Amino acid sequence: MSENPSFTAAGFRGWIDMSDDMFLLVEGDDDKRLFKRMVRELLSDKQRPIHIYSAQDFIDTPLIGQGCREKVETISQIIEQYPYASRYVGFVDREFRDFEIGDKLKDNLNKHQVSGRLIWSRGHSIENYYLDFSTLLSPLRVFSTTQYFDQALDLFERYFESIIRLACAASLVGKECDNRLNLVKSSIGWELMRIHQNQIVVDLDLWKEHLIKKQKLQVSDATHLVECFQKWTQVVENADFEDVRWLCHGHIGLAYVWASY
Repeated sequence: MSENPSFTAAGFRGWIDMSDDMFLLVEGDDDKRLFKRMVRELLSDKQRPIHIYSAQDFIDTPLIGQGCREKVETISQIIEQYPYASRYVGFVDREFRDFEIGDKLKDNLNKHQVSGRLIWSRGHSIENYYLDFSTLLSPLRVFSTTQYFDQALDLFERYFESIIRLACAASLVGKECDNRLNLVKSSIGWELMRIHQNQIVVDLDLWKEHLIKKQKLQVSDATHLVECFQKWTQVVENADFEDVRWLCHGHIGLAYVWASY
């Protein structure tokens, strides 16, 4: 098959059946690139070939209308009934599933969910694996050009937990307020971040102004988002950090990490 194929689920299953190779199906192209890099760096050339494709490659009419996660889940459920299933794995984002979200936050799973040939990411999405200071250290070194790199890195490490807690609160705002996750992600920037009493905080007055002027929200909607953020910040502050890290929306988490740094 070509590097960027388009095929039906039946054709994909037939290829697995006829091949002796291993197959991994993920949601999107970002996931595909990440897993290809992991396979190249972590597995030796002597390993059985692993073919990695995303749900975006499928053109089936029955799958049209489903999101990428649902496509992977549907195909995985079908494949697990066949003998060749042992050479296939589907991997999807967990999203907010099996988290207790209310006055208290709790991860009710605390592991990867494995169901047949389908695996959920450990946290909300694949980006959550990056929400770890030791993991971020190397890329920050590569992309930092400031002469104050050492001081910046020391501060970043000191405030890292508060950054992820803010990102988790913002994630819950996006989830609660009409699923405005993309708006919450795009509305954050370095100019809104402040250091206050040994933690990173968001300047809420500036954020509200940004939501109104740049995101074109009504004043009432922007006010509601800010109030919702204040509420979730208090809830997140009292939660276990491991629960916070995995619950946080992955893309929002990375946006907050970069803005803070």
